[in-house]
Amino acid sequence: MGTWEWDVTTGRLSLDQATERMLGVTAHHIDDAILRIRDRVSPDDHARLAELPSRVRGGASSVDVDFSVHGTDSGPRHVELRGQTFLDEHGRPQRVMGVVADISELMDTQSALRLREEELRHAQKMEAVGRLAGGVAHDFNNLLTTILGRTQFLQESVEEAEAREDLEEIQKSAERAANLTQQLLTFSRKQVLQPRKVELDALIADLERMLRRLLREDVILETRLAPDLPAIHADPGSMEQVLVNLVVNAQDAMPQGGRLCIETSLGTPDLAPSPEIADGPFVVLTVSDTGEGMTEETLKHAFDPFFTTKPIGKGTGLGLATVYGIVQQCEGDVRVDTEIGEGTTFRIYLPAAHVPAASALDDDGHTSPDPHEPVGGLSVDGPPGTPDRGEDAAPAGRILLVEDDDSVRPLMQKVLTRHGYEVVHAASGAEALEICRREGDAFDLLLSDVVMPGMNGRELAEAVRAIRPDVAVLLVSGHHEDEILKRGIDEHETAFLRKPFDAPSLIEAVAELLARRDTGDR
Repeated sequence: MGTWEWDVTTGRLSLDQATERMLGVTAHHIDDAILRIRDRVSPDDHARLAELPSRVRGGASSVDVDFSVHGTDSGPRHVELRGQTFLDEHGRPQRVMGVVADISELMDTQSALRLREEELRHAQKMEAVGRLAGGVAHDFNNLLTTILGRTQFLQESVEEAEAREDLEEIQKSAERAANLTQQLLTFSRKQVLQPRKVELDALIADLERMLRRLLREDVILETRLAPDLPAIHADPGSMEQVLVNLVVNAQDAMPQGGRLCIETSLGTPDLAPSPEIADGPFVVLTVSDTGEGMTEETLKHAFDPFFTTKPIGKGTGLGLATVYGIVQQCEGDVRVDTEIGEGTTFRIYLPAAHVPAASALDDDGHTSPDPHEPVGGLSVDGPPGTPDRGEDAAPAGRILLVEDDDSVRPLMQKVLTRHGYEVVHAASGAEALEICRREGDAFDLLLSDVVMPGMNGRELAEAVRAIRPDVAVLLVSGHHEDEILKRGIDEHETAFLRKPFDAPSLIEAVAELLARRDTGDR
């Protein structure tokens, strides 16, 4: 900190050595000092410095001004100048005494704090939107389950070719909507991934041919892959989705063509975007283009779901949001550098894989399969269920169906009944438990939704098994993973089927569980 004194009547100025070092000037008159300081500050600060003498002469009791100074021995600094005006016996300003402080570190700290606050607000906003996305996905999954199931029933009964084509289009649209729901869940970091050791360079090399077919002829693709990179721990399919989304985004930013580069490198601590990433070895995936670049406003919303600068019908606005969700789920980070007319660079920071215990890995570094792997996401060409049965044939099994959604429950009952199962249904856990208590051990399988008002699916399964220990249990849900885990669902105890599912998936899951029950393996 330095001191200064200004005689207002004569204009004489006295600066101590500390002040001269901070300001980078030596002067003995106020006007001379301001002229010299003006040469070392930005034009934005010129006016504030020039008006300082007139403010004092006009009666200001104190002065307080801060500005950045360049060209000093210690490099660019941010300083704050303060002064107190002393009056003569007639009330006129006589002299000003003050101090000059180097506040560079304080400004840097405040800037870093503002950046952290902005990042926190953004993270909170993304988390809030993610929660909303997870809730929307649950309701959407119930609707899609009904649409897919009813469409399949109509396809079986309609013979008119034109009507069948319309039904096929409805089914395709529902399947696309289901994919959109999965993107929402990925963005919200609620989609269940299957992480494993992934050699990023090998993944890019395998994907490169497909990417070249994806790109227009006027977009030149380059790859620069660093050798001997450590593996990352990620879901391979999701990492492919990250690359495809970034490549498509880059191509859209180059309507007149350009150059697209995919690069990998080994990160160093000084380049890490956060202390968490720098805590261990990490890999950097860089995707850069020579396109139009993004405005500051567009950059602020780049990862927001449903935000897009593309024309209506040309994009969902979920591409970069999905990238963000996948990278966050991998405990990584993403940064963007962009300039209008100069292109955009996305840098994905991914921690290197931590090697699990040897017993948990096979020779290829995969997690060993679990013999109780939950059933879900099944897709078959046709239901493997029971062949045509006569009216007097015994049922393939007796099922207690519990589903609180009034559109999904009758659909599931219809599917199961058509494939030879006897179904008793309930709209709540309490109602189902009462039926089970009344009918004793009459059920072979409990098929229940997970999240329901009152008693949830796990609690119901425990209560039913207390009555009939050998009953098979299949739980279904359209909620995101966090909500399922909150209900205490353990995949080692029961099978699980995720909504939306079609009729073949449901029948295959039920048939497999009953077969395992008959062999004593629930």
